[in-house]
Amino acid sequence: MGLALRTVPAQCREGSVSSKFKEARWWFFGMHLRCIPKNVVHKLMLRVCLFSVAAIIPIGCSAQEVPAGSTNTPAFSGSWAADYQALFYRTESALVKEILFDGQITVTEYLTLGDELVDCLASQGAADGKVSTTGSVSFQSPPNGADPDSILSLCAGIMDWDSVTTLWRASRSNPNRDDWNTLMAECIVRMEQRPQGYTGLDYQHDRELGVWEEWPPPLSAVVENTCLSDPRTELSVYQIQADCLVRVGLRELGYTAPQFRAEFEANALPSPNPANPDSGFRLVAICFDDPFYAVR
Repeated sequence: MGLALRTVPAQCREGSVSSKFKEARWWFFGMHLRCIPKNVVHKLMLRVCLFSVAAIIPIGCSAQEVPAGSTNTPAFSGSWAADYQALFYRTESALVKEILFDGQITVTEYLTLGDELVDCLASQGAADGKVSTTGSVSFQSPPNGADPDSILSLCAGIMDWDSVTTLWRASRSNPNRDDWNTLMAECIVRMEQRPQGYTGLDYQHDRELGVWEEWPPPLSAVVENTCLSDPRTELSVYQIQADCLVRVGLRELGYTAPQFRAEFEANALPSPNPANPDSGFRLVAICFDDPFYAVR
């Protein structure tokens, strides 16, 4: 099934570093571009919400409503209280209100909302929908020729999927609401992507210029995905990816960070070819997209 995406950026086309994972599927995420195999584009569509930790949800409350059957008014507290409150009173989704009512979003609650999104997509003819804890959404193109982006926008809008995902990821990865650029810079330095002395202002500058994808080594996009998921992690990107491949069953227990690094640099990971009966390409893509898959 064909699927029309926006123009693929130059850094995602052939000839880029680690082109196996950077040639065609791409999305915006916190003003950065991501790319994965071009042959997957014809099968799936992924959407990941913009991730900004500064004023992520507009403050502006509608009539104060509470979940059906509840006699209490929510009392939000903590660093993200204003954002929970704003979304709670703005959303028209009863399920979203119920999820936000206690001032936190659990994994179960988030995936329950994801199930609702998948059901909505199916009702519009977009089958085989899936969501992940990163906020990505995949589904098959509707056979009736309907625009998949319009369908996703419709269903996501009904349940405020983008806003919930933004709040979910921001509040989990940065519960104290520390300066995000500083957290990212410190994480990137630990991942050996930048030298000591690289600051939050440096990261903000690089982000605004869009130079992230030009940085070596080839795991730069995966490093940033890792830092976006857990900016305080002390593990190396190679260890995180090795652990993930073990969790998804692609490699056996005892598989190490040096083994992953050697396979990656030798281009020896499973080929990202959907025609290949080996599903390894999909499992590798999962770990690149969500480095802490199945940990939460």
